[in-house]
Amino acid sequence: MGATAFTCSIRVVNTNNNGEKWKCSVAINSVQTLSNEITLMIAVPVKNVTLIPAVPTISVLPNLAISYIRCVSSVGRPAPQITWYLDNRTPSYDSDDVDLSVNSSSSTVSDVTTSILTITPSNTYHRARIFCYASNGYGKILSDITPEIDVLSSPTKPTILYKTVIVNTISVIANRSVSLECYSSGNPTPNISWIYSEGSVINRKTIELKWEQRENIDRVICNATSFMQPTNQSPITQYRSTDTVVTILRKCLSWIINITYFKA
Repeated sequence: MGATAFTCSIRVVNTNNNGEKWKCSVAINSVQTLSNEITLMIAVPVKNVTLIPAVPTISVLPNLAISYIRCVSSVGRPAPQITWYLDNRTPSYDSDDVDLSVNSSSSTVSDVTTSILTITPSNTYHRARIFCYASNGYGKILSDITPEIDVLSSPTKPTILYKTVIVNTISVIANRSVSLECYSSGNPTPNISWIYSEGSVINRKTIELKWEQRENIDRVICNATSFMQPTNQSPITQYRSTDTVVTILRKCLSWIINITYFKA
């Protein structure tokens, strides 16, 4: 018994054909017989992936979990898969990249995949770059940006230097100028200010002071203040301070006394 094959060709296939169901019918002895049904699945390679937030630098606080970094793929069939990586400050050398995908969760809606990354950055993340790849079997597509991680840090307790020596107390001679320096580190670099005992404020690292003879003991305070702005969070102001006790010494005057003796 012979068999006849029939071919159906769709000249132009586009994404609108996705999901269409097709079958054919054959008249045998004037009886219409339907074939099995097939569903068209139109493959669509993923073309791009967008990393959000769209900023060159993501500022974070150390050891505080964040869950706002995400990657969104373009339309892709089959559903795009998204993987996450942390570049270890070596852009041209990818063998030391850290795979962060285990810390992500993904969902696909209307053939678009969204992946959200949850990480707790440590200080080792500072200056590293974060990025993602999207793939659905037609090659890996790199995210449109690779932002740098900026790990913020509070100011360290200030150190006060007198003649290059760290001091907590100093003794000075009245009416002589004294130079004091104050240092503190942090990210961003802290702003340094001095507070005098009478309440006045000087905004610089180095100060020149002179105490009058009528004073015995004085105190000066160095403040280190950092204004931190983590990405997608409220700004934070943190400060540390150190004070120094100043003992004012009076200058001794030497008197020469001439005594004349007379004979009686």
